[in-house]
Amino acid sequence: MRKLKLDSLQHYPALYIALSAGVDSVVLLHLIHEWAAQRKAPPVYAIHVHHGLQKAADDFACHCENYCATLNIPLHVLKIQVTPQKGESLEALARAARYEALLSVVPKGAAIVLGHHANDQAENFLLRALRGSGLRGLAGMQTHSSLSERHLVRPLLRYARQEIESYAAEHDLKWCDDPSNQSNVFARNFLRNTIFPQLTAYFPKANMTLARTAMHLQEVHVFVDEQVQEKFKLLEEAGAFDIQLWKTWHPLLQKLVLQKWIEGQTGLLPSSLCLKTVMQEVMLAGLDRHPEYHWQGWWFSRGKGCLILLRRGLHVMPST
Repeated sequence: MRKLKLDSLQHYPALYIALSAGVDSVVLLHLIHEWAAQRKAPPVYAIHVHHGLQKAADDFACHCENYCATLNIPLHVLKIQVTPQKGESLEALARAARYEALLSVVPKGAAIVLGHHANDQAENFLLRALRGSGLRGLAGMQTHSSLSERHLVRPLLRYARQEIESYAAEHDLKWCDDPSNQSNVFARNFLRNTIFPQLTAYFPKANMTLARTAMHLQEVHVFVDEQVQEKFKLLEEAGAFDIQLWKTWHPLLQKLVLQKWIEGQTGLLPSSLCLKTVMQEVMLAGLDRHPEYHWQGWWFSRGKGCLILLRRGLHVMPST
């Protein structure tokens, strides 16, 4: 962790650290606090999203409040309600709701700093490979990306969970373990608790190797994304997702531009099924139809020759 460089954070007007009370975000906040204390740094804030999905949720919020008080860092606690409809993923909805809650507090141009690490990247890679993801999905999380005119920064992506836990022990940091992480009902937990221990027993560096593979694919994705970005700018100039303009492009670019647009609007990477359904049942539906498609709390529809995406109402309740 000593080689971690945070100087790129200096360029943002403000830093908002997503604090879950888990070891990764606790360490991240400590690292940034130590870094900021040694220079004229942007203002640092912490945000905790209170899902209320389990009994320990209040304990997580309390831990964050006490920790931030110790560091003298302002904390926003946001309470959200997540109610999945039939067939919707609770995990995906909770993730989307977290990002929407963060966007309700973080101003445009500021940085949301996240504690994702190499193990998370490896889990993402294997999970998406098993689900048949394409290049964008397998490329995984980026160190720097954007969402709704905010910057997403993940400084710990090159570090393993073991390194983060060692840092926490060295600095006597306290954190909360999420009991739900022990439940193998969720595919990610099954991989983490069952598959990865077997993988690392035979391939000790499996986590770091898979994370590195994702980074290699990111390099390819950057090249492809340049082509996508050229088309995306045409949509921006049009001021809307013009379906007729979109139809004139190569089928692969159609798919990738739609994927980029959905991810930029929702913070979620759409599945192949989602993309196929939006294209075939909404965008290319007959002109006499009024198609709709519901996906992870979002509604796709069509109007005046443009693709429309609306969020099913989410009530965010700031408590501090």
